[in-house]
Amino acid sequence: MKDHGKKIGKKVILYLIALLFLFIFIYPLYFVIISSLKTNTEIFTTPFAFPKKLQFLNYKTAIEIGNIGRQFLNSLFLAVVTLALTILMASMVSYAISRLRFKGQGAMRVYFVMGMMVPIQSIIVPLAWAINNFNIRDNYLILILLFTASHMPLATFIITGSMNSLPTSLEEAAIIDGCSIYKVYSKIVLPLVKPAMATVGIFVFMYTWNDLLVSMVFIGKAELRTISVGLLNFVGARKSDYGALMAAIFIAILPPLLMYLFLQENVVKGLTSGANK
Repeated sequence: MKDHGKKIGKKVILYLIALLFLFIFIYPLYFVIISSLKTNTEIFTTPFAFPKKLQFLNYKTAIEIGNIGRQFLNSLFLAVVTLALTILMASMVSYAISRLRFKGQGAMRVYFVMGMMVPIQSIIVPLAWAINNFNIRDNYLILILLFTASHMPLATFIITGSMNSLPTSLEEAAIIDGCSIYKVYSKIVLPLVKPAMATVGIFVFMYTWNDLLVSMVFIGKAELRTISVGLLNFVGARKSDYGALMAAIFIAILPPLLMYLFLQENVVKGLTSGANK
């Protein structure tokens, strides 16, 4: 009975701690949502209460005056294309490192691991110098290539670990049956590493979507600005219109939030798939 009581007590404590963390993480989102539907007066007088009347005008102000709608689409385009290109390139490199045998294979693996220690922010000055000298600012292709290159080391590391955990028997059987290396890669290996690719997709999408520094340095035209840069400018221009600001913030955090909610089950699977072989 005493052991049973101790187990119940431990579970209650764990549940209370979990509820506390849930409140800590959920409350900011709740505050942003309800504040985006309030007037300035309501935000300051009743910050925790539901709005008496839903102020959808705040979203109209954010989209039309703040141009958040156009910037939302710009960021979505960059994030989706970068995600697709990173997963494609990283999966091919990972397959070569994991399955093929060639001279310099170990050096290539080390090369990509070392790349994880060089964040793009640390080389932003020489990149800016080169891009300005070649006169290729305000170019989405350059931005996509920069984001893809910066994501490749981590993406390759995660997908390679997942591929290393797969048995080679399926691939050997497919090759005996006449499958080419390209079919083995696309029809057998890729479906088996979907959790790892989903994990990479979440990281790549969230990083690209939330990027501020790279977009601010290499994008100058207003019509090409991403949502992070647009949100920064909107805060400066309408710093007293808190309802519209909260509406803009909610629009900005919605895609990464939805993506994580739909793919969260794959995150742990993808990160731990290469832990045991």
